[in-house]
Amino acid sequence: MYTLLVVDDEQYAVDGILEAIDWPSVGVTFTYGVNSVREAKEEMQKHPADVIICDIEMAGENGLDFLKWVKDRGYSAKLIFLTAYARFEYAQESVGLGAAEFLIKPIDHELLKSTVRDVLEQYKEEAAVQKRAEEYEKIKKMWEEQLPEFRSRFWLELLERPGLSVEKDSLQEMLALYRIHLKEGRLSMILIHNEWPNLTDEKEIWIQVYRISDLARKVLLSGEGEAISIDVEHCIILFYNPDSYDRERLERFTEVLIQEMNCEPEYYVSENVLYTEINHAYEKLRTIENKKSFSDKHFVFNMSEKNYDMDLTFPSTEILNTYMEIGKRDELKKIISDFLKQTEGKGKRIKDYLRVLYYRLISAAITIQYSRGENMNHQLDLYFFDESV
Repeated sequence: MYTLLVVDDEQYAVDGILEAIDWPSVGVTFTYGVNSVREAKEEMQKHPADVIICDIEMAGENGLDFLKWVKDRGYSAKLIFLTAYARFEYAQESVGLGAAEFLIKPIDHELLKSTVRDVLEQYKEEAAVQKRAEEYEKIKKMWEEQLPEFRSRFWLELLERPGLSVEKDSLQEMLALYRIHLKEGRLSMILIHNEWPNLTDEKEIWIQVYRISDLARKVLLSGEGEAISIDVEHCIILFYNPDSYDRERLERFTEVLIQEMNCEPEYYVSENVLYTEINHAYEKLRTIENKKSFSDKHFVFNMSEKNYDMDLTFPSTEILNTYMEIGKRDELKKIISDFLKQTEGKGKRIKDYLRVLYYRLISAAITIQYSRGENMNHQLDLYFFDESV
């Protein structure tokens, strides 16, 4: 089980230690001895010992030199020093170098045997600690490797299960466990819709879907969010910092998708929401996607309050919700008319502004529909597809 090396420049001392003690009784199954530090180094390289009993005073290199060599080479051997001189400086230096014990000659064999037994117990305890540390590191590595998948599953649960019966405190614990750091508990999301007209093999399509998620993490998120594949046509990008959404980065992302993956993405960008309301926001985006009434490629619908032009004031979703809720159609018409006047002279950006207004109105209608439990088509038709409005 354990190997013991005796180092002493007097052969009789080596023989006495090796022969006078029943080493197997303390767990030592292999013993050998040498008469110099040079020989000890050679033997250690051939047969590393677990315990070393070493004299300090020897010709040439001494026991302290050997201990330094053992430590420098990274051996885990425990070293017991023997000396005929009770010199404090020896004891002090040996302890400083990490010696396990310091004994004065002549050696009491029972004391030496007991000392070796204690050292081996220490060895076992350290080995057990090391094993637990290695197991912990192995589990930690597995956890780190699986963490992205755990995060995705966590968000999928919240996205796809309305009214998930989990206490808020438990959700916060899960956020901490999965190392998800949200700014004030809020986030924003982009729903990406993509079709694959040139692909028919489902496996190849899924490969492309996962490529989109991976690309989104690198180009859009910079470590502050998550990209989740929903199905072969949809991917959700979550921004843990809602302010980090950048239209220019989204345009670069689109260029890569078109050039490298030959796909035509559509985007729907949510307003900033509490993470506990993520399902509601996601359902609104899916509903709006299904209700889109134009076919421009790569359009971006943004429900957020961020203006595209500093001198352009968008109608707030709160006012739109209020007027729509109480049926103030004339006031809604005036808000829309005033906004259209602001867009005059804005050139190519007019389409973007109108899209934002259009979907902000739809967002307001969807919010009311959810609160009333009404039929979605009735609510949208009432406000947006009636030519009299």
